[in-house]
Amino acid sequence: MSNAKVGAVTGWGLIDPLAITPSRHREGIGSALLVEAIQRLRASCKGVALVGAPDYYDRFGFRTFAQLRVNDCPPKFILALPFDESEPEGELVLHQAFGLQQQG
Repeated sequence: MSNAKVGAVTGWGLIDPLAITPSRHREGIGSALLVEAIQRLRASCKGVALVGAPDYYDRFGFRTFAQLRVNDCPPKFILALPFDESEPEGELVLHQAFGLQQQG
């Protein structure tokens, strides 16, 4: 987990990629990690964003927002979960470890 900047607006959390070794898939480990991350971020953030598979994250309430983007990443993979009525907009600035560096 880390803090993210969404455009000029701060206060959103960023969940880094979850990776569970394939031999441990379908044991609930990823779900438990995600639920814990959301719970911790809820206390200090307006919402949480991530780049990931919509088919997995939508069951936790994540969805796309038309005004949220990450460089050239396809919009369907840029997801957010607001903790209130706010909607994220702008460029989500990710750590270079994501492999989605912003063009400079």
